[in-house]
Amino acid sequence: MQKLQDGRYLGGNIFESRINGLIISQSSYQQNYCSSWHYHENSYFAFILKGGSIERRKGNEIECTPGLLLYYNTQEPHKNEKYLAGSKNFNIEFQHSWFENMHIKKNILEGGMIIKEPVIKSLFLNIMAEAMEPGSETHLSIEASVLKCFSVLKNKNKNYVSAPAWLIRLKELLAETENHHYSLAELSVLFGVHPVTISKLFPHFFHCTIGEYIRKTRIEKSLSLLSKKYIPLASISSACGFADHGHFTRVFKKHTGFTPSRYREILLR
Repeated sequence: MQKLQDGRYLGGNIFESRINGLIISQSSYQQNYCSSWHYHENSYFAFILKGGSIERRKGNEIECTPGLLLYYNTQEPHKNEKYLAGSKNFNIEFQHSWFENMHIKKNILEGGMIIKEPVIKSLFLNIMAEAMEPGSETHLSIEASVLKCFSVLKNKNKNYVSAPAWLIRLKELLAETENHHYSLAELSVLFGVHPVTISKLFPHFFHCTIGEYIRKTRIEKSLSLLSKKYIPLASISSACGFADHGHFTRVFKKHTGFTPSRYREILLR
């Protein structure tokens, strides 16, 4: 089975940056490329920016589409097939020294997993913005955001076990109906819980306020649409539940570090 060394992927790297044991890169892939079974020397995240592929892991098949965030533990075997034209990924890879320096166990996350949390995806886009348009504080900002990603993921399962059942159902409802503009009073009636209790417990268990969570789910929905050049930005803002194009731009910029048009520009270049 093929082993891919530090910073190497099936496609070619468009850019690469190394920060204290982190390897940050953007990779591109040839249309219809099919790989053999392989694994990577290091654990890493891969965020699908454009295009995508079909991935196979231990009997499972994953359709990799824009906006999907994946985690691969070290030596996790997989293969990819049927890459679409213009496919691009943004990757954060962890050398063994990074886990040691941060006093984090390398097996903090088991196997390979799909990351669905909008909070994590927003952090990932912030990291991408920092890496692609660096400033004097870039390294520190990226390291802090990466650590926060691990913190959220580490506590995710514990939070779901300990969170009230009604709160989990509320979170799932918001994720499924991101275009609906709920009021706190409506949610209180739906779940039979005082509005103060909702506003207090939601950030305790899910690392953001209820309003931030809704905005992040709308941004997440927009990512796959932004990869399609023929869809106007105004149509995307409407489809994702934003008040107008200006609102979409402000929220997207605040939570990702990019404007929607700049993000699309990066995808299409």
